[in-house]
This record gives sequence, structure tokens and C-alpha cells, in this order.
Amino acid sequence: MSAQSTETLGAYVFRKMALVYGSKFTALWADVDPEEAKAEWSKALHGVSREDLRRGIAALYHTRYCPTLPEFLALCEPPNTMPLAHQFRIEETIDRTDSPTARLRLAEIAGKITRREPSPGKGIEWAHRLVERSQWDEHVTTQQLTFACEAIALWETTHGTAHAQGEGEPLREPGCDDEVAA
Repeated sequence: MSAQSTETLGAYVFRKMALVYGSKFTALWADVDPEEAKAEWSKALHGVSREDLRRGIAALYHTRYCPTLPEFLALCEPPNTMPLAHQFRIEETIDRTDSPTARLRLAEIAGKITRREPSPGKGIEWAHRLVERSQWDEHVTTQQLTFACEAIALWETTHGTAHAQGEGEPLREPGCDDEVAA
């Protein structure tokens, strides 16, 4: 709506809705005096900011049916600005486990899920077989061979086999410190 226009807010919104909804809009207001309806809409829209009015007009392009006055006012409202984390915040108090008990429970869980060391190469036998088949001129696609070689390299890196660290070197445990204490 331009600053120099003498068009009322109600007339402006009605003109926009007629452009968006066409005959559906005119059919909706067929039994109502158009000037009276525009005046009522103008009164209701009096406190709505220019930004909120633009938001409501923009929302018309995404609503299937022509809105009533209360529905249009709802379209003009700003979105909820509450952060997502606060929308789902639990208000009641929660019994918390004390630290020593939590550590004990975590140690029990860790004991149950401790990784068992598989025998060397057991998890990637398929990769070794593919590489071996490719050496005997059997049909192995380039993609299969690439996956197999990557799997073997990753296995050797993560499991510390002789190929990855050299013969005779001790395996390095994740998280161990190579520095000597002073």
C-alpha cells in the first residue's frame, strides 16, 4: 500500500484477496455490503503494523481458502520466536543420579559392551578374497576392488596389524600417551 494512496486498509486487503482468490472471494462476500465489510476490516486492521500486514498478504499466496477476518489477523501475526530448545523444556524437577552411582553404572555398561578383539583379518576376509580373485584374473569390478582395498587399509589402520605398523612394533592403544612423565 503506497503512502499517497487514499485506499483504506480494508479496501486494500479486499483488492489483494480478489486478485489472489478471484471468484471464490467475490462469492464469499456476495451477501455482504462490500463497503461495510471493508470498513469493518479497516477497523480490525488499524493496530496491525505494515510489516505484519505484508506478512498476512504474503500468506494469502499459501492458503487454499479465502480467510475470514479472524483468520487473516492470525496470518498477520509474527511467528513464534521462542527457541526450539525452550519449546520442549521439561518444567518439573527430575531426580538426578549422583556422580558416584552414575560412574558405577557406566562402568557396568562399558564392561558389557567392551569390544572383543577378533582374530586378525576375520572382519575383512571378504576383502582379501576379492583382492585374491583379482590377481587370478577372475571377474572383479574396479569398484569392488577399490572397496576391498579401502576396507583392508582401514582395518589395518584401526586394528594395528603388522602391515600398518611394521613387524615387531607393539600395538598402540587408542588414547595412550606416548610422552614420558617427568
